[in-house]
Amino acid sequence: MLRTSVVLLSLCLTACGAAPTATPATSQTDPGAAAQALFDRGMQLEKEGDSVRAEQYLAGALREGYDWEQALPPLLRVCLTGSRLRAALNYATPYVKAHPDAVWLRYLISTVYLGLGQPVKAREHLLAIEGKEPYQARTQYLLGQTEWEGFENEAAAAAHYREYLRIEPSGLNSREVREWLTQHSEVSAQNSAGIPRPPSRAALGGGAVLGGGAVLDGGAAGAPPVEVPAGSVLPAAVAPEASP
Repeated sequence: MLRTSVVLLSLCLTACGAAPTATPATSQTDPGAAAQALFDRGMQLEKEGDSVRAEQYLAGALREGYDWEQALPPLLRVCLTGSRLRAALNYATPYVKAHPDAVWLRYLISTVYLGLGQPVKAREHLLAIEGKEPYQARTQYLLGQTEWEGFENEAAAAAHYREYLRIEPSGLNSREVREWLTQHSEVSAQNSAGIPRPPSRAALGGGAVLGGGAVLDGGAAGAPPVEVPAGSVLPAAVAPEASP
C-alpha cells in the first residue's frame, strides 16, 4: 500500500500552482454561464475544504468547455489534497497528450507517478522537460530521487543531484542532497576497500522511501489522508487506466 508523504504532495501542489495563467475570457473565448457557474462553485467548495464536491464541479466546468489551463490546476489540486492520485492522473492524461509541451503538467504528472510507485513513467516525463524553465533544478532533484529510489542506480542519481546543486546551490533540498552525496561517497570508498555494502531495502523486502518519506511498500496502490502543512503553495505533485 502506498503512503504518500507530505513532501511529495507539496511538490505536486507546487507544480499545480505554477501552471500558467490563462488570458482573461473575451466574448470569443467566454466558456458560457454554465461553465463559469460550475467553476466558481468548485473554487468556493475548495476554499470550504470540500475537495470531493469541488472535484465534481471543476470536472463539470471542464466538460462544459471552461479553459483547461484555468480549470485543470485547481481540479488536480483538490484531487491531490484528497489523496486521490489516480483520479488526478486520469484528469491530466488527455491534456498532456494534447499539449506535450506543457512543462508544468509533465512535471506534475511525473511527481504523481512517483507517488504511485511507477518510476519508469516518472522518468519518461521528467526527461521530456529536463533543462526547461522554470523546473530545471526541481527536475534534476526528482530525477535523482527516481534513479535512486526507483532503480537503485547510484551513479545516475549522483549525476542528477550534482546538477541540481550546480543549478540551485542553496535550494530547498540542497542540504539533503549534499548529505546524500557525502554518504554515498563514503559507501563507494568502503566498497572499493572491500567492505560489504548493507543489503538494499528491496532485498530486505521493505519499501522504497521517496521524496523524504513517501514509502512504496508494494501491493495495491492507495493513499491515506494526507495533512498538507499550512503555507503550502497550492498547486504541484500522480496510474490511470490509460497512461500518456
